[in-house]
Formats: sequence, structure tokens, C-alpha cells
Amino acid sequence: MHNVHARKERKLILLNRENQPIGPTDDVVIELSSFLGTLARNATLCPFDILDWRSMDTKQDLWDYTKEKYIIPEPAYNWTMVTIREAWRRHRSDLKMTYYDPYDNDEVRMENRPGHIPECQFRELLKYWKSEKFKVKM
Repeated sequence: MHNVHARKERKLILLNRENQPIGPTDDVVIELSSFLGTLARNATLCPFDILDWRSMDTKQDLWDYTKEKYIIPEPAYNWTMVTIREAWRRHRSDLKMTYYDPYDNDEVRMENRPGHIPECQFRELLKYWKSEKFKVKM
């Protein structure tokens, strides 16, 4: 995905009647979806210490950055946000399974935290995963 983040030219995105990307080729649509997944794993654009997507205040930044890389019509905004939101949720779930569940305490979890998540954000995730609010959800 570095090639998408580094490129200057924008690729065209075509939408169907439901405002979902369909082209111009399957490869471009797959690339777009993968690119949005990278945004969901970016601690600056999608902070991990925001515990509810509805509280995410970077949605306009996510959309603006997507438009820097793609010529994507405005009606695709909702599809784009849903795609990023679902990738963000999956990534947080994967983080819990990989960096929380296998360890017995937060000290060890912090020693083994993923490098792409700032320490302060990971600490907030640890607090959340231990909270009664989270346990009730599960």
C-alpha cells in the first residue's frame, strides 16, 4: 500500500446505483478497499483510544485523504466510512486476541504492544478491555 500513499496521481472510482465502487476495474476497487484498511490501522487517522466509532472526530480527515488518492464521487462517503469502520473494528479485535488475551498482566502486555500504536493509546485500550462496560458487551 505504500505505492498508494506515496503516489501523486489520483485513480478514478466509478460507483453503482447504491454508491458502491465498481470500477473502472476490479483491481482498482480491491486497491481502494485495501487502502481504506490501512487507514483504519493508522493511529493518527483512527486513534485506538477512541472507543466508539461514532465519537471518531477524524472522519473528514479520512475522507479528505481518500480524495487525495482517488477521484471518488461524494456519494461514496458513506460506503467509505462503513468500510473504514469495519476494518477498524476488525483490527481492534485482532489486537485484543494477539496482544491482550495471551498475556496475564498489563506490564507484559505493554512490553509486547504493537509498534504502530502509541503507548498512551494502547494503555487506554487495556483499560477498556478490562472494564465492566466491555465485559458486558461480550
